[in-house]
Amino acid sequence: MDILEAEVVYSEMIQLRRIDLSNNPDLKQIPWSWGNLTSLEILDMSNTGLITLPYSMCSGQSVESLSELLLGNTPASTKLNWTGQLLRLHHTEMMLASGCDNFFRSNLIELILASNQLECPNSYYSMQQKHIRKFSNESTSLLSREVRVSDQDEECGFAAVGKFKHLELLDLTNNSIKSVRVQLHSLIALNQLSNESSRGVILAGNPITFLDLNALLPYYATRWFKFLQTIDSVSMVKRITTRLLSLTSVKNDVECTKKLDGNEGEVASTCPQLQTLNLNHYDQLEYLILDNNKLTEMDSSLFQNLKHLRYLSMKDNRIPIIPKHLFVNLDKLEFLDVQQNEIEMINSDMFQGLNSLSALFLHRNKLQYLANDTFTTVLSMTILDLSDNQIVSIEIGAFLPLKNLVCLIVWGNPVFKNIQEIGLLFVRSDVIIATDGRDCYF
Repeated sequence: MDILEAEVVYSEMIQLRRIDLSNNPDLKQIPWSWGNLTSLEILDMSNTGLITLPYSMCSGQSVESLSELLLGNTPASTKLNWTGQLLRLHHTEMMLASGCDNFFRSNLIELILASNQLECPNSYYSMQQKHIRKFSNESTSLLSREVRVSDQDEECGFAAVGKFKHLELLDLTNNSIKSVRVQLHSLIALNQLSNESSRGVILAGNPITFLDLNALLPYYATRWFKFLQTIDSVSMVKRITTRLLSLTSVKNDVECTKKLDGNEGEVASTCPQLQTLNLNHYDQLEYLILDNNKLTEMDSSLFQNLKHLRYLSMKDNRIPIIPKHLFVNLDKLEFLDVQQNEIEMINSDMFQGLNSLSALFLHRNKLQYLANDTFTTVLSMTILDLSDNQIVSIEIGAFLPLKNLVCLIVWGNPVFKNIQEIGLLFVRSDVIIATDGRDCYF
């Protein structure tokens, strides 16, 4: 009997517990309907010519019962092509019977999950003071938004592959993946998908809008930066977060060390360079986070192609100066955060091009002096944070051009001994002035 011609027969075998067709080298396929065998516990297809195992066998009606899978010495033991098969079962994430899971953990090398409408969530979170709120629409004010790492509890539809210790190729072509995030990173960190070419993971044909690259080990960050240049789908990216990467902006190599999770040891490697990320490749980018890195010198062409950028944060770095034309093409930028750097001086030339800027945060830098024309190129600004600097001199009229100013934060500067002295700067009477260690923009 041809096993592929007996579909009706299999549906009636509700008590069948074991199938053993081992040692049949000419056997290359098994029926999809075997996944409907609700009592099947053991499937032995070892020493056959089986090309691939249907997804239904691992995730159909036998998902609770199949406890032992034997595929030794078959092509299917190391390579699976499940193109469209999860979608056929209306599965939004990969689910495996224990027998399949146990076998493929130690054997699977290539897995094709193309065209299954699998998703990788692109949810992101905002911190407003000490409260975390989730934002899901574009109407939310940028002034109360800080793009954070995506929620690790929201797993990608392919998260189960993280258990496959020897996986070298994961093909996710033509799915619904919107973010590159922790599940993909963990595959790299576990020495999976170690192929240096783009065959390690294939993401072509996915609507990727969010690159969550936070806290990667330096070596893996550099590999990801290079890999992302090989796929066309990143042209749709609107958000990039790169916190805690030891990211540098110098062209010479800088050595990084970083502790491994769950391990007392450290790994040393070259720090990833911002140039390798090639930001100008993401010409639809709207939100960019470069916080908590080792950025120093900033090339004036760094953001030249980011004409849609609305939110830029580079806080907690080592930036000493803002180049003259760094922001010249950022006409849509509304939020700029460069607090906790080493900036000693600012002038109007540094802010050329920021015609839509609404909020500027310069908290905890090394500013000492403000000229009366410092802010003449950012006339739309409503929030200005100069707190905790070393300002000893401000020319009268420095804030006069800011006709839209609502909030001025100035505490922690030697020049302000009391609130009356601020009045001498000709700040409008309706401007909220924070002088006591508080903020006024929340």
